[in-house]
Amino acid sequence: MEMVVPSRIFGFDKGGIPMYYEKTGRIMANELLCNVSEEDFLEFHTWMGETLRELCRSQSRKLGKKISTFNLVLDMDGLSLAHRNALSFLRVSTTFDEMYYPEFVERLFVINVPWIGASLWEMVKLFLAESLKKKVIMLGPNWKEELLQYVDADQLPKEYGGTADVAIRLSTSEEITNEAKKAVAHLQLEQKYVAAGECLIFTFEAEAGKEVEWAWNCDGGYDIDFKVEVATKAAPEPVVVKTVGRGVTSKGSWKATEPCTITVTFDNTFSYIYGKYLNYFVDLKAVH
Repeated sequence: MEMVVPSRIFGFDKGGIPMYYEKTGRIMANELLCNVSEEDFLEFHTWMGETLRELCRSQSRKLGKKISTFNLVLDMDGLSLAHRNALSFLRVSTTFDEMYYPEFVERLFVINVPWIGASLWEMVKLFLAESLKKKVIMLGPNWKEELLQYVDADQLPKEYGGTADVAIRLSTSEEITNEAKKAVAHLQLEQKYVAAGECLIFTFEAEAGKEVEWAWNCDGGYDIDFKVEVATKAAPEPVVVKTVGRGVTSKGSWKATEPCTITVTFDNTFSYIYGKYLNYFVDLKAVH
């Protein structure tokens, strides 16, 4: 199987913030398109995001201060107009990140942009949220020295100017699909048909410290509206705490800080024609 997404989480910057590297210019766009669905790519992307988030929590405990972001290094060496075909994956992931991982990136370092890929980078920026664009740091010819201003040498791979003897991990299309499956395998997804004009609703009475968890996708790439609402005795009017409009997949959780009623809704009332087969997991669990 060809390698399609060269990436790796490794090391920390001088402030203890995790580092994530991606060789964007070496992504095998055609292999990705032929062997990985957008749904599986999004599940893999979510798995990576949750891995980074857990690393942030670990760092927070270790350092005794809040760490809630990560640094992203995009290596554009090899970027060409052929990568235009994979922009749909970028669109899906950036939209998802704006909703579930807002302000998650501390800095976005961009290195090795080839002259022929400059126009494609301009297209890539169109998909980035305005808040993320402000965090972009374009490094020039001396980018190795510039990275060392932010990251100590022992926390930086040798190929990026440091002393750490590590290589950027290469993920195959098969690995991406497998990780996507593993991300929800323990959840035992059920399937229900949500007819046109109908909703599927779950309601939980939750104590403080309980957490509602969900994971779902629609067969055939169909979309559905999804929301999580919360009501309390003090505020009986339901408040939306999570929402996905016209989505095809989502995975996440929400923790109650006080006794409340949690309502999870899959809403297909906007569709007058198409019913959707929904694969889902929704449950309430205690958080320790």
